[in-house]
Amino acid sequence: MPFMKLGKIAFFAGLIVAASAEVALRYFGVIDFPLYENSSELGYVPLPNQRGSYLGKYTWAFNELSMGVPDPFRPSSFKQNILLIGDSNVLGVLVDQPERLGSVMNTKCPSVWPIAADSWAFLNELRYLHTHEYLLPSLNRIVFVLNFGDFGDASSWSSEISHPTHIPISSVAYIARKLLGASTSPAVTGDNNWRSEFSWLRRQYPGPITIAMYPIRAETVDAKLRSERLDARKSDLGAGLTFIDIYETPNWSVSDYRDDFHLTAEGTRKLALHIVSQIPECH
Repeated sequence: MPFMKLGKIAFFAGLIVAASAEVALRYFGVIDFPLYENSSELGYVPLPNQRGSYLGKYTWAFNELSMGVPDPFRPSSFKQNILLIGDSNVLGVLVDQPERLGSVMNTKCPSVWPIAADSWAFLNELRYLHTHEYLLPSLNRIVFVLNFGDFGDASSWSSEISHPTHIPISSVAYIARKLLGASTSPAVTGDNNWRSEFSWLRRQYPGPITIAMYPIRAETVDAKLRSERLDARKSDLGAGLTFIDIYETPNWSVSDYRDDFHLTAEGTRKLALHIVSQIPECH
């Protein structure tokens, strides 16, 4: 068989395989993930008004304020409104919507409004509140979930792989780039002046603020490490706050982590119930 003919057969066979892979990946929801807005003020934030089902089993939804709930923000519909803010442990990564931290808390304490983004730092979270200052009078309490790494530089957008701003044209190309290591962590900004932003929040928001100090897996079993990284931050944050030490959650253990940082569904449930038990407005 002439070489040119073999080349044409291989070319069209490759097209068929690529097209079949593209159809299959889209069918199984491989690119049905949340999108982000690249923001100069916030670094990045989940795009408002979106929902989907990643891999056909991890449902997710964001309302008009990028909060991780399907419902629009209507504070007048509830007696109490609590803003829950944090990073991926609040956002939920590879977690079905009903099993996310805010969703579980909402089953016991309506209404909790979670706002979060993967790898947000404390400063990113504070800037969300600054750019949405008009929300503050509607809130009965703000709950931050913070780990030791959150007190570093603010994160900024850096990659369509880790924080996509649009649906990829090709599922195959996206997965290939991800498998080849194209995914990158958010860029750090060199800006870690969270104290200034937190002082602004304390001046603008007279309501109660709760800080839930989140231990990574190693800190759960190492009291010295936990003290150095978490307990020492309490004096930095100042007086007049309510602190929740998550490692004191009843029956908390290393088995509540599915990796070094993120929780299992049972760990999330324990955490949600413990936070709710420490919030007066929930009772």
